[in-house]
Amino acid sequence: MQALHQYLPTGELSQLLHLPELAPVLWPERVQERRDVCVGMKRTRPSEGCVAMAEDALASPPPSVDYVRRLPVSVWQDLVIPLCPVDACGRLKITGPYVELHFSEKALLKRFDIARKRNQLEGLIALDPSIDAGSRYDILLRITYALECGDWRMWPSFLRLATCNGHLPQDRIGAGRPLILTADKVREAIPTRAAFTSTMPQRLAQFGLFSVFMTRGSRRLPREVRPSVYAEVMGFELTVYAEDELYHPYGDTVHPYQHTYSDEDPVCRRGEYMFPSCMAFLTWAAVSYRYCFIGNPSKAIATRREEPGCRKSHTFRHLSRLANPAKVAQWTTIEFLADYFHVCDDRRYNRVYVLEGHRPGETMAVTMHLGGNDHMAAIVSTEPKAEDHNQWWAAYPRSAAAANALTHDLCEPPMDANRFF
Repeated sequence: MQALHQYLPTGELSQLLHLPELAPVLWPERVQERRDVCVGMKRTRPSEGCVAMAEDALASPPPSVDYVRRLPVSVWQDLVIPLCPVDACGRLKITGPYVELHFSEKALLKRFDIARKRNQLEGLIALDPSIDAGSRYDILLRITYALECGDWRMWPSFLRLATCNGHLPQDRIGAGRPLILTADKVREAIPTRAAFTSTMPQRLAQFGLFSVFMTRGSRRLPREVRPSVYAEVMGFELTVYAEDELYHPYGDTVHPYQHTYSDEDPVCRRGEYMFPSCMAFLTWAAVSYRYCFIGNPSKAIATRREEPGCRKSHTFRHLSRLANPAKVAQWTTIEFLADYFHVCDDRRYNRVYVLEGHRPGETMAVTMHLGGNDHMAAIVSTEPKAEDHNQWWAAYPRSAAAANALTHDLCEPPMDANRFF
């Protein structure tokens, strides 16, 4: 803002600030900020007249097309283009040849690459090169807007896990190959700006971009927008809760997930399972559900169960400490509640630890159910059983090594998984 005085007189600056596409990013909302802008423009102490000019700027008539065309090149290059929301590019494109040049497909592609790099999605997503010329600009607008308006940095690990477990087309994403964003899928996932930013919580809206590529069925937008949002993703019916719905209805008890509640990534429920965030559910859907409930070659190779009378046993007291997120940076961890009765009941904790599989590109899971009617821990793996071995750690050496690394690093004191299971 302080650099604008180098290019434009005060009157012309007022018109630029009134431009609808630029006002949200160039126009300060608080009076003190407006005073600071005036200081930068006039190099003098702010006066009441200067403040009045700034406050009246938005009430002035909108700038004409001729005015926009007369803006110096340096204003567009240094100020307008870097700050203008990408969804405004399409509207500004029609105002003149210079604007069209800098909001061209090439300029949008550069912003797409910058947003993809910032969100650590390089090598994981790419535009379909076969998109026809008439559609390419529109698709670039949609996907670049989506990438720029949210934080996507948690998605690379999700995409890799979904790929390992067969949820993404194997002919489109694999070792060194990105997920190809086709024109029809992008339009389905991002039909309009309002549908992307307002209809669903951000994590589910982002997931909509990827879920149309999932092989487990279709995704529907929520049927209605309510404090509890009902949606369907990957074939699962899902309920998303507002923060005030997590209070206990009969007292002052705070739900355990309220401490970490986020409007962008809220608490959600699928059937009897309640997840601390939409991202936790999506990761579970991509990994744990496939392991535990779909008839694929993976199987539980080692289990341990203790009845309610043993609820405070030594081993499960140690296992309960595995939920500390600070200790599981090297694992993908999913924690959720088995909630059979009410949104506020915390009957049983379930934790799934996703580890590297015994072959490149595979994953395995260590599932632990703590509390409620019983305690159970299991290792689920696709590793084939070695011949002539009765002990599980000898029959499944690679899975045993991964489970031992998990329990040894996270338990206090270190636990030997071979003796536990």
